[in-house]
Amino acid sequence: MCNEAKQKKLSLKRGLLIIMTLCWVIPIGVILIYSWYSISHNVQGRIEDTIVTSVDTAFQQTLASYEDAMDASRAVSYDDAIENAYRVYHENHDDVLLYDTVMSYLSDQYGYDNHFKAVFLFFTKQPDNLYYTTNRTSSKEYFNLQSYQKNVHATVQKAYKGLGTQIGFMNADGRLYMIRNIVDSSFKPYAVLAMECDQTSLHNSLQNIVWLGQAQIRLDGMALTSANGNLDFRNSDGVWYDKATGNYTIQKTDTISGHIIQLCVTSNSSELVDELPNLIKALPYIVILTVALWIFVLWAYYHYVSHPMDKLTQAAARMEAGERGFVINETPHSREFQYLTERFNSMSSQLAVQFERIYEEQKAVQDARVMALRSQINPHFLNNTLEGILWAARMANDQRVCRMIEALSTMLNAAMVRDGSARGTVAQEITYVDAYLYIISERLGDRLTIIKMIDDNTLNALVPCLILQPIVENAIEHGIAHVAQGALVLKASIVDQNLILEVENDGTLDKKSRKRIEELLAYPQSDIEKSNCIGIKNVNRRLKILYGEAGGLTIKEVTPGRILSRIVIPNVDFGPKTGNEKQ
Repeated sequence: MCNEAKQKKLSLKRGLLIIMTLCWVIPIGVILIYSWYSISHNVQGRIEDTIVTSVDTAFQQTLASYEDAMDASRAVSYDDAIENAYRVYHENHDDVLLYDTVMSYLSDQYGYDNHFKAVFLFFTKQPDNLYYTTNRTSSKEYFNLQSYQKNVHATVQKAYKGLGTQIGFMNADGRLYMIRNIVDSSFKPYAVLAMECDQTSLHNSLQNIVWLGQAQIRLDGMALTSANGNLDFRNSDGVWYDKATGNYTIQKTDTISGHIIQLCVTSNSSELVDELPNLIKALPYIVILTVALWIFVLWAYYHYVSHPMDKLTQAAARMEAGERGFVINETPHSREFQYLTERFNSMSSQLAVQFERIYEEQKAVQDARVMALRSQINPHFLNNTLEGILWAARMANDQRVCRMIEALSTMLNAAMVRDGSARGTVAQEITYVDAYLYIISERLGDRLTIIKMIDDNTLNALVPCLILQPIVENAIEHGIAHVAQGALVLKASIVDQNLILEVENDGTLDKKSRKRIEELLAYPQSDIEKSNCIGIKNVNRRLKILYGEAGGLTIKEVTPGRILSRIVIPNVDFGPKTGNEKQ
């Protein structure tokens, strides 16, 4: 059932291919088909909509320009500057002050207004005294003034009398003028404003019409500046299309402040329409390019994703089959898969080392048990036999023998490791050492002095089983046993999160002994079983296997006649908390 479930699951590679197909190939295909259909059937209508929208936008912007120009002309009526200057003139008859005031006002008000090329003002009682300003971006001030005086001023003097408070337009000398009366409180004109309009600025938005052919504005029936020729206006607005030429003609009419403004435009879309067959012919090439690009994507997907993924999958399967330490020799081209491959190789190598270390640890534990038994006698049989002897000694009320048998039984139980655990606490290790030292004390008597310096914080620290007793035994057998009287100091402490177990004893190390110790503590070692000093070799080997180079056993003569054996266990572990520990 599990295999069937695995087979039913979609693989990542197939899923990615499906996603790329759904999210890329299909949309591109739909776009190409839709483009072909749109080009063949809907483009003409869209062209017309685009042109009409463009013309409508340009016409509205033109109307807004005229509206802005009319609003600018009204500023003279709303301001009191001209009226006040004219009133002061009637009081003091200072022509210079009137001239300076009016000229300054006109320059400030209209000197930078791009709707006008020039602005002229005269008072009705003095029509020949002209006040004027020109657009400061133009260098034709003198020419405009002379042209106005010669060809336009007389016409303006006739035209203003019939305007009242309205704005008038007139076409004179090929130029468009806006005329406005400045009236007093009785609505009689006391001054006239004649403004030469800048048709380029007013009609600038017409240049934004798409595929513009010709364009012309008509104001109150007057034909104004045209683009690329004159046009004939029709009796009504509308849109007309000439299939033979591909021209669209659009006419629009609107009213601003009582003035009728008309726009007539021709837009030539023939070039675009002529290009449509070429676009249709280009579609197959676009399809070919799309397929080629899809092939490239598939190649890149296989090269950078699929192949590295297969390598990782195959390597994982080989590890699962038992090839621990298997590594991938091929380096992927993508950074992500290169990282995954390096991490896989590192994990595989570490896993092989861990398995080897576990094997070596188990072997070392077995060596420790062999060291503790010192014989091929069945430990369970020996323990049961000791229990029988113990009961016989108790019946004989021989307390000394009873205590020795109990101590020996404790050591045998430690050697058998009945609960199957490879680690125990420091407190348990000291119990085994105490049992051993009791037996040795019975043998050596007053020759042996035992001193313990055990930090209470170390008692619950976890250490490999039977790691301390072999060191104590080595100190007794090779040190104190050869002197008339000696002391053995047992220490346990924690320094920088490292557990330090020390056994210090009386004794000496000659040059031969030091060399022998170096050979025994060398790692890795071989032929442990052939050595008669299996204890310290076993301890050091187990520590190196479990804790690496940071852990281990050292033996040296710290002062003349004193030998120190030190066990270092890095990053001391206290195991899971039971809730009973002292805070």
